[in-house]
Amino acid sequence: ETGVVTLPTGTGVPLAAGAHTALAIMFDADQLAPGSRIVAHLGWTPSNTAPRPLDVVAVGLEVNWVAGESAAYDLPAGMSSRTAEFTMPLGGRALAIGGHLHEYGIELRLNDLDSGKLIFSLRPTRGPSGELRMPTRLFAVRGSGKKLTAGRRYRLTVTYDNTSGELIPSGGMGVLAMLFAPDHPDAWPQIDGRDEGVNRDLAVQWTRLIR
Repeated sequence: ETGVVTLPTGTGVPLAAGAHTALAIMFDADQLAPGSRIVAHLGWTPSNTAPRPLDVVAVGLEVNWVAGESAAYDLPAGMSSRTAEFTMPLGGRALAIGGHLHEYGIELRLNDLDSGKLIFSLRPTRGPSGELRMPTRLFAVRGSGKKLTAGRRYRLTVTYDNTSGELIPSGGMGVLAMLFAPDHPDAWPQIDGRDEGVNRDLAVQWTRLIR
């Protein structure tokens, strides 16, 4: 669905010594020959590189987020939209975006609710066999990225045109993937291990990793 993706030059996800990390990979086993191997290559840049890489984090936003549950929802026939609203906990810049839609998806967009302005949008294309493909957009090539402001309200919207004529169970999903450079990386919210929703999410991720 998504082509080769690498971080823009001069950026990096900060990892402290001893940090615990997890890598999740999704693939279609039917498209792999028997005996195939999946090999992951991770680029690494020392933090004392000059100039120092810009600290970035990967942010995932879902229109149907429920702690510990799938982001999929039942897709009605015809045109439909689903939204999620949130307030930015800290400011920064979106350097690049990607996303994930299911079949019949036609658009993902992010709007600033306080100003009414469109921040950015993504529309899928079709591959040689008709498969849905989500593009990526890089904003920092000729600028500093798309500004997101702490305390401002934003709305994520996904739009579908289900031409099957039937409701499709778990047929809808809207996920925005954003490469985000916080204005103050040290102010990034820490995980609260006492939060029930956080623990449900971590339990689901751990279950997926050990299968």
